[in-house]
Amino acid sequence: MKAKRLFGVFVLFFMLAACGPREVLKIGTPFEDDGQEGVEYEVEVKDAELIEELRVLLDGVNVEATSPGEDFTADMTFKVDRPEEHTGVDVTFVWFQEDGSSVIHHPYGSYYVLDKEKTERMREITQQ
Repeated sequence: MKAKRLFGVFVLFFMLAACGPREVLKIGTPFEDDGQEGVEYEVEVKDAELIEELRVLLDGVNVEATSPGEDFTADMTFKVDRPEEHTGVDVTFVWFQEDGSSVIHHPYGSYYVLDKEKTERMREITQQ
């Protein structure tokens, strides 16, 4: 009887641990105001499957692009936070192009082109 109760406690513990978001995708709009730069994060996505789908989508990008320019503020930025670790990782800046594609950039990295289909899916995931 004690073993069943102990097993039940372990099952409940693991179920509750799995309920909390391990990663949170935060989506925002970059701004520049009187020389101050920042990002206003407006949307949070806690669905682990969507976050992983976005990660896989971006990992497959390999066509390099040129920088949109120093004075060109990104249309969107997003990052993946890990609240339990109090960290933010995977910051990405996005510039949407007229042809439906986008240019993405990770700080201290290269610029890459995301084709129209992948850009559409990224917009769906990020609710933009």
